[in-house]
Amino acid sequence: MDSTRREVEQVVMEYISYLASSAYTVLSEPRLYGSLRLIDAVTRFINMLNTLAIPLSNELRQFLNEIAQLIEENEHKVMTDPESYKAMLREVLTKLARKSRELL
Repeated sequence: MDSTRREVEQVVMEYISYLASSAYTVLSEPRLYGSLRLIDAVTRFINMLNTLAIPLSNELRQFLNEIAQLIEENEHKVMTDPESYKAMLREVLTKLARKSRELL
């Protein structure tokens, strides 16, 4: 289903507001929270692509959804197991780099 302009505007404003409020809030949070907020922004962006039905190949959409799932399953480790959290970030970066090379 295609999104109406109003729906698109609402989703875009929600995402931008999240980023702006995160930039402010992170000033008084522990250092690792900045990383958490950034990786959470990745999953929010992927969800936004899905919500707005942005045209992507099925292959890329599936890949991005798998990235989002990997993040969502592991982002909570930021406080309980920082090394596992960092390993997840490295895995995400490796997968993104490989996929980016495929698309070139």
